[in-house]
Amino acid sequence: MPIVGISLFLLPPVPGIPIYFMSGMMLLAVCEPTMGLFGGVVYCTFLGLILKLVSGTIQQQIFGKKLGNMVAVRQMVGVNSDLMRAARVVMADPGLTWGKCAILTGGPDWPTFVTTGILGCDFVPVFIGTFPCIVLIIPTVLMGMFVYIEGEPYNVEWARTVGTVATMITGLAQGGVMLLAVFYLEKTQVDRKDEIDVIPLDEEVRMDSERSELPYASLCDKPTPLARCFAPRLTLRFTLRRCLPRTKRSKPRRPCSCRLPSGKSCQQK
Repeated sequence: MPIVGISLFLLPPVPGIPIYFMSGMMLLAVCEPTMGLFGGVVYCTFLGLILKLVSGTIQQQIFGKKLGNMVAVRQMVGVNSDLMRAARVVMADPGLTWGKCAILTGGPDWPTFVTTGILGCDFVPVFIGTFPCIVLIIPTVLMGMFVYIEGEPYNVEWARTVGTVATMITGLAQGGVMLLAVFYLEKTQVDRKDEIDVIPLDEEVRMDSERSELPYASLCDKPTPLARCFAPRLTLRFTLRRCLPRTKRSKPRRPCSCRLPSGKSCQQK
């Protein structure tokens, strides 16, 4: 189970919520005969926390450090932006702070920890700031437990209702922590701008960004040929002529040359 859980955590599209839920539903059935129901829930909760810590360490120290050596990856992440530099300031705070815990708990697992490695954040503050994620693990494991006791051999009638309540609590907690992370990042950019400005810019990323913008700037300076302006219109007209059904056009009537005795033509009659 630990190897399977860590392998799932290391997959970028897989979040942690389904892993905690499946441990509370499937692993609890294995632990319950020897540990009891309560002991099984405690075991699944701490196992989920350990999986989170181990996988986060691998994502930061291996994936993040390796990707951080590539200039293209650092440029794509935007290490010189105020948002990423504010995240570095928050991660560097000693101990457990609200901003650090909100980012590490509410953010998606793989992108968050890999980004901390790309930004070069210290390992110890990030590792300590991951512990409060147990607040999200407990209700998710309880969701799986209520699904388990709903069936054999317990057949608890109220388990479905309480499981729905636990699902709502998990969703609200996850959404609330994500909003809290956004709030503290915005607050850091405003209140701690002096600390952000002290962080030096990545010169390799800056030079690469300027180099990549030169071709676009030269294209904008050149005059646009007249044919490019009318090319889309001509293409549309050609397509409509080929695709739309053709209708027979009536030929215009020729003016009659005959004259009446009054001197007027037959069309003026």
